[in-house]
Amino acid sequence: MLEIIRKNRILIIAAPLFVFLLLCQSCSEKESPTAPTEIRFPLAEENNIDPIALGRAFDAAVSDRGIKCLLLARNNVLIAEEYFYQDGPDSLYHVRSVTKSVTSALFGMAMKQGMITNLDTTVADFLTNYTDTLDPVTGSISIRNLLTMSGGFEWDEFTNFNQFNQWVYSQDHVKFVLDLPIQHTPGTVFTYNTAACQLLSAIFTKATGYTLKEFAETFFYPVLNIEGVRPWTADERGLNYGGVYLSLTPMDMLKFGLLYVNGGIYNNTQLIDSDWIALSTQSWFQTGPGFLGSHSYGFLWWIGGEGMQRYYFANGYGGQFIFVLPELNAVIVARSDWQYTGGIAEQQWENTIQIIINRVIPAINY
Repeated sequence: MLEIIRKNRILIIAAPLFVFLLLCQSCSEKESPTAPTEIRFPLAEENNIDPIALGRAFDAAVSDRGIKCLLLARNNVLIAEEYFYQDGPDSLYHVRSVTKSVTSALFGMAMKQGMITNLDTTVADFLTNYTDTLDPVTGSISIRNLLTMSGGFEWDEFTNFNQFNQWVYSQDHVKFVLDLPIQHTPGTVFTYNTAACQLLSAIFTKATGYTLKEFAETFFYPVLNIEGVRPWTADERGLNYGGVYLSLTPMDMLKFGLLYVNGGIYNNTQLIDSDWIALSTQSWFQTGPGFLGSHSYGFLWWIGGEGMQRYYFANGYGGQFIFVLPELNAVIVARSDWQYTGGIAEQQWENTIQIIINRVIPAINY
């Protein structure tokens, strides 16, 4: 799989250089010239993708100015790979809440290895150093509840930024969450909660003996041929943040998506059981109609679309995405940066996902 990707990367990168002199007048607007579609995406048609529609999608991405890269793979072939405004395939950046979906994958790997055996074990079962002051309801919250954002905590991440910031600057990030009031019976209501992912990090380390970063470096990255340092910030106890602060490159993100679209197999290695992928990307809770392209939530994955165009995706603040379309055997990756374009994160978030859903996905014929 990886050899196919690298071979095609050469084709994609070389094509704009080939037509550079012919199209140099367009270079003042963007850093990569636009090649004719048959040169720009030479493998599109044989993989049943409309190169003209795909070209329009990528033109929309570069015109947006907040989108830094856009990649599309289908049938384990890298069809399109373009970087804008000084971004590149090895650019390392904080992928924000895409971190959550990586955490979900690591739980799946730990389940496969027998380090974690039951998703219904609870906070109280693992975080025994907090049990003296732990509310019984909080102690009853299970791994499954935390993976599906249904822990029941009183929390409003989308509008109450002060609450989120209080957690960020707290002295004990695990205890802060454990001390939150319980608003709903655990397992009954979806409430998006980045802070609660720190309980997953603490449970993971207690169960496996590895921090999330250590486990990824030992078992995950080597199979995906991810080399070099991938920063993953830790809290005051040395626990990597389960919901944010992981840094990846665009190619790392693509490999992660390919792992999932191939049923947990990468480089002929069954890294995650296909049953875990099916379980973690099924709809567990409704998220409300039209919420950033989703209709439901799995195990730290957003889920949207219907029928042949069903997809699930890792979703990072401001426009960081890994879209997996299992029925179309396709993966789409995008990275955005609103901070230097004069825009705002929420608008860039929406712009990026609309290009993916309304332009890139329709170009994939079936």
